[in-house]
Amino acid sequence: MGRIGELERVLEEGSNLPVNVYGFSPGDVFARVAQELEAHGYSEASPPVRERMLAWFESRNPEEEHRWVAVAYGAALVTAERWPEARSWLESLAARGPAVDLPVSGYLAVAAAKQGDREAAERVLETIPRLPPAEFATNASYWRARVAAINGESERALALLRESISSGWNFGEGWPYLHAVKDFDLLRDEPAFQELIRPRG
Repeated sequence: MGRIGELERVLEEGSNLPVNVYGFSPGDVFARVAQELEAHGYSEASPPVRERMLAWFESRNPEEEHRWVAVAYGAALVTAERWPEARSWLESLAARGPAVDLPVSGYLAVAAAKQGDREAAERVLETIPRLPPAEFATNASYWRARVAAINGESERALALLRESISSGWNFGEGWPYLHAVKDFDLLRDEPAFQELIRPRG
């Protein structure tokens, strides 16, 4: 709606939210706001929000927080495009053992792809369990679509997105939020992608 002047009040309210049982936190609020600003043509307003996002996570010592907060910090580093740090942090999380309900491998594959390391991204994608993919954390097709888009493979990315959505994926960064995932910028002008993100209901 272009009411950017009202953002500060919303961000202040978000900064006072508690971390809930799933690890959702003020850091996640800042991340979502930064992504939405960029998706709707207000890129110049995004960097300060990204900085607040990272400052929140780094003030909390993510290693000692709920595991979801630790993963969200990795996602925040991806949002901030700090690829080497994101990859290092996510690799450290992956080394702690499998957590099939968390998107560690997905974000790690994205960070590797962003660094141009296709082989590493593919190796990581192979570790995502092929469980009933109702959640984006375990939806291999979604993460493969995201990496395909990063690699410039628009048709493959669209096919994988359709596959992930038709399989029941609708949680987290599910289809209502695809418009704000910067990795899909390659698809913005594709009618098929616009149909996927069209509001329904």
